[in-house]
Amino acid sequence: MATSKIREIEEIHGETQLDAAVREWVNRQAGVTGVAGVARDLFTGGCASGYVGELIYTRDSERFALRHMVDILAMWQEDADEFGARPMPSKGTDLDLNWLAWYGFEAAARRLFSRAGVEH
Repeated sequence: MATSKIREIEEIHGETQLDAAVREWVNRQAGVTGVAGVARDLFTGGCASGYVGELIYTRDSERFALRHMVDILAMWQEDADEFGARPMPSKGTDLDLNWLAWYGFEAAARRLFSRAGVEH
């Protein structure tokens, strides 16, 4: 099946809670444009564009980051191992939870689309 016709991504064995949350969001969005359209739209502007409505307001994105912190930090470490270490984003002495939410969502989406064979 051509990826432009995929309307839903099924659960992937071993997915994290973050993966599941992103997959469920993608599947809700895919009704009109299909999964490939969601990938295109998400990676055109990212979470910062407001495309992910659940992550527009700081309080919502901070809650998302805290709920999925273990998974986000694990992905951060995987990226650091693969691409080289970089400093953790912060606001003064505090972690930038808003940025971490966006990073985690986009990184999980990128991984999800790759596993499903959807170009992004």
